[in-house]
Amino acid sequence: MNPKTFEYAIFHNECDVFFKGKGVYYIRSDRGEHEYGLGMQCALSEVNNNKVSSSEFVSEFTKFVNGLDTTESDLVHFYQNLYFYFLCLYKYKSITKDIVFSDEEANKIISDLLERTRDTLISESYIPYIVERFPRAKILPVIEKHKNN
Repeated sequence: MNPKTFEYAIFHNECDVFFKGKGVYYIRSDRGEHEYGLGMQCALSEVNNNKVSSSEFVSEFTKFVNGLDTTESDLVHFYQNLYFYFLCLYKYKSITKDIVFSDEEANKIISDLLERTRDTLISESYIPYIVERFPRAKILPVIEKHKNN
């Protein structure tokens, strides 16, 4: 089993580290930052190829979000993963349906994080970009609700 895969992260209980791009899961971009997109594409490719079940992905992503604080660093991890999840779903078609936001628990946990952080500079910079780029995203009603409160 390749130690940089999502399957490996699940097996070794390292999904939080995987989604944050720490340790062996760090993929250096040209800008010297973690390349969240490649990590998400890897994970969703494993779902698409049945190496990881969609329910495992949703469960681990939900645990990751639930474990985040409201620090700038954690919010960057959250929004980067969210953005690249949507990019993989809607542009690259890495998976054929929205598995995260079809899950009631994931919706609740993500909604709770959005509510707690709606007035942060990080949220205010990411949310309009997500709304503009992904107008079909199932999370938009939740985002709009929090944006207007």
